[in-house]
Amino acid sequence: MFVKLYRYHIQPAQVQRFLLLQQADDRVYQHYVDYVVLLQSQSEPGTWLEIHWHPDEANYNQVMLQIQHEPEINRLW
Repeated sequence: MFVKLYRYHIQPAQVQRFLLLQQADDRVYQHYVDYVVLLQSQSEPGTWLEIHWHPDEANYNQVMLQIQHEPEINRLW
């Protein structure tokens, strides 16, 4: 198993926009990634963690290349 952790710092005024973007890109990611979790820190509300699970690191690298070419992802970000 390979786990990738992303850490974001989101300004409070931008949280709703961030969540809408996450919801939209999740529709793409669910086709490629085994499991994704999005967590907000209780002690630092502006800090968010996004965790992806993959079978191995090679799968992660392959999936990220595929996702980078998804028109929907490029449009969102």
